[in-house]
Amino acid sequence: MLLDEPTSDLDAAGIRWLVKQLARWRDGLVVVSHDRQLLRTFTQFFIVAESGCRYLEGTFGQLLADLTREREDGERAHRGEMNRLLAREEHNAAVRRRRQRKKNLGRIRELKRCPARIKLNDKRSYKQESQGKRAVLQKERMGGVRDAARASRRALSVALPLELALPRLPEGAATPVVRCDAVTAMAGGRILFRALSLEVARERIAVCGANGSGKTTLLEIALGLRTPAAGQSRCQSSRIGYIAQNADNWRLDESLAELVALQRATGSVDTIAGVMRAHRFPLALARRPLVSLSPGERLRAALICLARRSPPPELLVLDEPTQHLDFAGIAALEAVLSAWPGGLLVVSHDDELLDAIGVARRIELG
Repeated sequence: MLLDEPTSDLDAAGIRWLVKQLARWRDGLVVVSHDRQLLRTFTQFFIVAESGCRYLEGTFGQLLADLTREREDGERAHRGEMNRLLAREEHNAAVRRRRQRKKNLGRIRELKRCPARIKLNDKRSYKQESQGKRAVLQKERMGGVRDAARASRRALSVALPLELALPRLPEGAATPVVRCDAVTAMAGGRILFRALSLEVARERIAVCGANGSGKTTLLEIALGLRTPAAGQSRCQSSRIGYIAQNADNWRLDESLAELVALQRATGSVDTIAGVMRAHRFPLALARRPLVSLSPGERLRAALICLARRSPPPELLVLDEPTQHLDFAGIAALEAVLSAWPGGLLVVSHDDELLDAIGVARRIELG
């Protein structure tokens, strides 16, 4: 049986059911997945990456440890190659400068002695020939060093980390950003939830429940994007940063570089490059329209924009942020959200994520 991302649109109960069913399966099974709960039930892994493909056997925890160790070893090897290349090029530059000085001094001495022109030409021809051969050999050696450096770089895993230069929020007691008073939501004549009241400031709240229970609907009512069937909601949108499922509300024709330039009132290349370097976001991706990026890349771009916004949002509202991230991306997202200084209102089926980011309260719908 071949399964390609089988947990992609399952809720927590569906994932638990699938894990139990696969545990009973006794025939051949190949699964493509980034779901950590599912992957923990496997002991044989085939890793596919730009640096190559390989087979690993052991627990999922051992797999993560092996991948981390290999990445660190690869980065150390790459740094060593880069340092050797830099030292070799600095040495060659010093040798060229020394030879140029000797060449200039030799010309002065030859002019003083005033030898015959034919002798000067013979010496010049010999030196040009010998130096030409030396330059060819040197170029070949440097080419080999550069090839080794490129090979070590290809051996590194290609990652898009979610590191952020986090903003600083105003001091003092935070007033509520979102307030829902006895709101009721309906869909297709069915009541999703009734008389729900909610107040969110700088705290961490998760909205959980089965598919179709109204999690996204609750977020949209809280943000004023949908009118409730009963009750009322209020929010201060200037204090909120919102990223919908698949970052669909960030499917813009503008690029991340253009958005950052508007935020900073400057579009200089150095400024944009500095921002991207601070967040470790590839400049080539930053120049592409957000609509052309993958959902995971668009999520990172949206987080960067929100982190650079002035004033920064006091509440981040995220709807299924891990949906298109691999487990390395999920771990990076956990680190960012754990360090986020403001509040979080998150819809997710991933209990590990919610525990890792310090969710203090859960709203269970359904």
